[in-house]
Amino acid sequence: MITFGAGIGTGFWIGMGAALRNGGPFGIVFAYFIESLIVYIMFIQVGEMTTYQPIHGGFINQIRLYVDDATAFAQGISFAFNWMVCLAAELTAGISVLKMWDTEGVVTTAEYIIIFFVIYVLCNLWPVKAYGYIEYVQSFVKIISMAGVTLFMFVSTCGGLPKSNGAIGYKYWKNPGWIRNGIKGIILALSQAGFAFGGGEHIAVVAGEVKHPRRFIPRCTQPIFWRFCIFFIGNSWLITMNVPYDDDMLNNNHGSLASPYIITMKRGGVKFLPHLLNALILLAVISCGNSSVYIASRSLVACSDIKLIHPIFGWKDRAGRPW
Repeated sequence: MITFGAGIGTGFWIGMGAALRNGGPFGIVFAYFIESLIVYIMFIQVGEMTTYQPIHGGFINQIRLYVDDATAFAQGISFAFNWMVCLAAELTAGISVLKMWDTEGVVTTAEYIIIFFVIYVLCNLWPVKAYGYIEYVQSFVKIISMAGVTLFMFVSTCGGLPKSNGAIGYKYWKNPGWIRNGIKGIILALSQAGFAFGGGEHIAVVAGEVKHPRRFIPRCTQPIFWRFCIFFIGNSWLITMNVPYDDDMLNNNHGSLASPYIITMKRGGVKFLPHLLNALILLAVISCGNSSVYIASRSLVACSDIKLIHPIFGWKDRAGRPW
């Protein structure tokens, strides 16, 4: 469940709007299809190697064993740094999500950051078992939310919302057009899609702290194909049928207000769903930020334990949690 829900964050809920805005209908569908193919191949390879050799440090340690220390060092540091940057990105996204409700700016940005940091620290202070339980529940909620949103977008496409004027179909592929900004738009959409697909490779990091990894890792990797096909590729297609790339709300807002799902809900005259979805997006932000702290800290500890960086980064308490 955790692996299936991993990476379902702002890149999915909000980032798809940016991909549509930059690349148009064809750009977003093409970008998410290509990224799905690339990440699926990578995920299967990581799952296979992790099942074969579920060692502490995951693929960082495997690179050290099968390539050399220098490559493992570069991969480990860049991987940890990547998740540190993701934490900052999730903090920024979380603030933009909350701004949908706090339109007057009653709470300052610094106060929001402190609140999120406290949540992340508390979640990672508990033992790994508690972290796994928290992530399991959050992943379950995210998957149910994605399934519900997918169904909602399909109903909207068929003209089933209160303010619908009949089935939409491929109207927005014709007007304003099937692509935007040409090759540049497709590249920008690919960049956004790449961010949306992050998170699945953390299975190699988690494998070092689970029981019977050779039994459970294959079970974790098998559902990924359906997650990519149904949720990412399917929703990218449905978005192009519901929101044109020149939509005012899409181009003039940011954060949750620029989410194509919330735009569709507001255009369709459904009043309560945008606030419910915004709360679910906030949950996804917390979940992804929580994972960022977990993976970044474990990656640095692994690099220290296999003597790629200074031992100070490998300090742990008696329960094995990084300092």
